[in-house]
Amino acid sequence: MYLRDLIKLRHIIFLLFFITISSSEQLISPSESKINYYGRIDFSDEEKPEFCWSGVIIEANFTGSVVGMKIDHQNAYYDVVIDDFIDTIIKITSDDEYIFASNLSESIHTVRIKLRSEEHSTTGSFQGLIIDDNQELKEPPPKPLRKIEFIGDSYTAGYGIESPDRECDPEQLNRYTNVNVTFAGKVTESFHAQSIILGWSGSGLVKNYNTQTTQKRSPDPFPYYYGRLLGASDNKEWNFSSWIPQLVVICLGTNDYTHNRNPQTNPPPDDSMFIGDYHRFIDRIKTNYPDASVICMSTGNETFEKNVKEVVSQQHTIYNNPNVYFAPYPTSLTNTGCDWHPSVEDNEKVARILIDTIMVKMGWDTTGATKTKHLSLKNNLNGSNFSVTHFLNAIELKNQFTFRETLVYSLLSLDGKIIMRKKADKNGICFFPITSAYKGVFVVGNHQLGWEKVLIK
Repeated sequence: MYLRDLIKLRHIIFLLFFITISSSEQLISPSESKINYYGRIDFSDEEKPEFCWSGVIIEANFTGSVVGMKIDHQNAYYDVVIDDFIDTIIKITSDDEYIFASNLSESIHTVRIKLRSEEHSTTGSFQGLIIDDNQELKEPPPKPLRKIEFIGDSYTAGYGIESPDRECDPEQLNRYTNVNVTFAGKVTESFHAQSIILGWSGSGLVKNYNTQTTQKRSPDPFPYYYGRLLGASDNKEWNFSSWIPQLVVICLGTNDYTHNRNPQTNPPPDDSMFIGDYHRFIDRIKTNYPDASVICMSTGNETFEKNVKEVVSQQHTIYNNPNVYFAPYPTSLTNTGCDWHPSVEDNEKVARILIDTIMVKMGWDTTGATKTKHLSLKNNLNGSNFSVTHFLNAIELKNQFTFRETLVYSLLSLDGKIIMRKKADKNGICFFPITSAYKGVFVVGNHQLGWEKVLIK
């Protein structure tokens, strides 16, 4: 669990250390194979890999008491996670060396350096990890098998998400923007996945926010930059075959329909224009990732949502893409981030809906990367009209389970909250009187035998 799950990030003190590497420390080359990288990164110069899309992660296991990095990045914030806790939030202002911790225990530690900031016209250049001179990198953590690509605008980028106020100056906006606590970051963590998060504030599918044009189409909406390795800072193209996700989540269109709030976005695209461009964008995604599922989200605007639903319907009926899905958006958001953007709490609500959609549509679970001991569940029809679907093998059950032993069993929510406990009878049958209030994915079992995931619908 990350520290941000325990306290508000805005209360963490921002720490920053400048140092010169001493004789007791060493600089590990970025080309070292024991360093994991996540995100769109340009390795043309292996000693100075470059990146600009937020959400880039650098990860390694190491021994020793010291860890830091050498990097060149102007006015960018990073979360530094050591052993699964946010140890430091660091602001990079120049080409320098930075120490995150210098008093760690003499054991194996994991460091994850996560770019929070959004900036598409400049790049960061990573130049190596700093550890104790007499220590070494260990084999890196195994990379998750699940891969998700997120595509969106400021909501996906985490624009001012941690701000205590809606009014933000440019420095506050930079400080409080954090892609790592958006719905994209939370969904990534929940499914134990790796992700590439492509958020571009102000971008639309057809027309960008505040576009100074009388045309219904902007010259450079999001699809214009979608194939870029380094955003607007370079024309280099991303190699889509180098990283292939099983799932792509699109949350684009909010800015296309902001004309009611901002006259400079007038005129908005026609419905047929928006729907046609959306189909072309999905076609481009499916060309790159033929087997990927696609989830399309709207963000509350009635016209926007109607058109996204129409896109999904036509993908099924006209384009023969049954694995394109719609995910709804919560209506009760506070939008207390900078410039009325969603807060961290708002993003938790969005993530919950998206997680539920992914569970149902894709059959993914969130209970852990390793499979627990399997429970013996048998089909026992007892006249109840409330069905339970076994989540891994799609066995149709009722809300009555037969176990191998007469023990007490629990029905839990995925976050570990106990819904109810019941003792099985002498035949091993355990009945949970589930009502229609319970829908979604749950866990059933106990610590002696293990746990099994079930979908209640």
